[in-house]
Amino acid sequence: MLSLNELPAIVPIFPLSGVLLLPGVPLPLHIFEPRYRAMVRDALAADGYIAMIQPNGQRGEDPMNPPLFRTACLGKIVQSETQDDGRYNILLRGICRLAIAEELPLLDGYRRVVADYLPFGHDMAVSSDPHSVDRAALFPAIKRFLERRNLQANWDEAAKIPDEALVNSLSVACPFGPQEKQALLEAADVIKRAQLLQALCELDSGGNANDNTPQPLH
Repeated sequence: MLSLNELPAIVPIFPLSGVLLLPGVPLPLHIFEPRYRAMVRDALAADGYIAMIQPNGQRGEDPMNPPLFRTACLGKIVQSETQDDGRYNILLRGICRLAIAEELPLLDGYRRVVADYLPFGHDMAVSSDPHSVDRAALFPAIKRFLERRNLQANWDEAAKIPDEALVNSLSVACPFGPQEKQALLEAADVIKRAQLLQALCELDSGGNANDNTPQPLH
């Protein structure tokens, strides 16, 4: 188990709207833009760390580098495949959330920040109670949310997964918008995130009425 002191002080960031990374959850990414190829190249040559972050939706002076939310999630590249044309397929696994203390000058076109992990140090701790979430309330809400979107999940397997892994995985996988994804990222702990996840599912009234074929949730 890593300690906060072992996490990198300076982290390359990958701004991507609508994409959420949370501790313990794997996130597959296809990297094709030149500056992010450089980012992955440099990360693989160093410690393998990249942080996922979302633009905050505000208009900035540089449209190529829009303003960002202040909370991100550090991930470590655990698998990588280089394509013949220089693109990458990587698998990033969430480690710990971070607050941006400072943004540094661009390096080969990609952005870097000074990371503050202290507000989220509990992300690194192992829960003493792996089943503290109210699943009896959460599961029906998520099931209805998925059914409206013609998605399905393996609930027998889900019942065996500890709360943090379950809630984080569902938060990453469910097709919410950027603001909802950011709210899930910033939730104080797994119980608060589960409550927010349930509320978002219960508030949702959308869905795809044109396709009635159930699809697996990845």
